[in-house]
Formats: sequence, structure tokens, C-alpha cells
Amino acid sequence: MSNATPFDPQQLLQNAGWMRGLARSLVSGEETADDLVQETWLSALGTPPRDAGALRPWLARTLRNAARLRHRGDAARASREADVARNEADAGGDQRADQRAECIESQRIP
Repeated sequence: MSNATPFDPQQLLQNAGWMRGLARSLVSGEETADDLVQETWLSALGTPPRDAGALRPWLARTLRNAARLRHRGDAARASREADVARNEADAGGDQRADQRAECIESQRIP
């Protein structure tokens, strides 16, 4: 039989203050920090820690993982957006060159 202490969801609210502090130290922006805390709560409610006695370390690890995943997702999105912008700029440059060529052709004397 396990010595695990049952998980009480009320403990999440009791740990809210330091969780918000940890989240603010990991990300910029109050809203993003609050989102991370909420994601951590959802993880705890969906798949609670096996031992509620080790709740704080579990919450800290889960919150850090959520911050890492968010950062990785933000970096990937920024990279995709930069690629799209670069491709649009390249296409726009080709279009402008074609327009200049047409303008030059139209100004030639026959």
C-alpha cells in the first residue's frame, strides 16, 4: 500500500501566491504569468500528483515546464512569422521589379 497523501484541490489556492511569484520570475507580463498558473492548476486537477505531501515541488516543476513549452511555442511562432514576412518581401520585390520593367518598356520610343 502507498504512503501517498490524498490530493485536496483546495491546496492549489493555498499555493497560489508563491506560484504567481514563480510564474512572474519565469515570464514577462502579468497576464502570461497568470496563464501559466492556470495551466498548472489544470494539470494538477487533471493528473494530480501521486503524493500531496510533495505538492509544492510538483507544482514548481509543472509550472516551469509550462513556461518552457510556452517559450518554445512563442519562438517557433516568431520564426514562422519571420519566414512568412521574408517570403512576402521577396515576392513584393519581384513584383516591383516587374513593374519597373513594364514602365521602362512603355517609355521606349519605337
